[in-house]
Amino acid sequence: MEDAKIKIVVRQSSGDQFDIEIGAKATVMELKEECAKKQEAMAAGEMRLIFKGKILKDEMTLDEYKITDGMTIHLVKGKAAGGQPAAATSDAGASTTASNAGAGAAGAGIGLGAGA
Repeated sequence: MEDAKIKIVVRQSSGDQFDIEIGAKATVMELKEECAKKQEAMAAGEMRLIFKGKILKDEMTLDEYKITDGMTIHLVKGKAAGGQPAAATSDAGASTTASNAGAGAAGAGIGLGAGA
């Protein structure tokens, strides 16, 4: 039995959209490849497909995500494979100055000696 075809609306961040007709058991990567044929702005490897707020994984199938005929998937541009890693945050210089907390109190008793 041949894989049933479904029509998916792909909406880009620019507001443009287009339809893709693909098998219901196709992988996300196969969908990305079909999207790349419809528009030339980005390659399949740069694409991120989002459905119900989740980024779709390339190896998963559309039916595993319960994507059916007429549903909309959002397409955004992500980093290409081998892109720069996210900047690491550094804790250097985060040392506390608690050891200096009593510095202003030194000598506070000067001039209070017992006299008479």
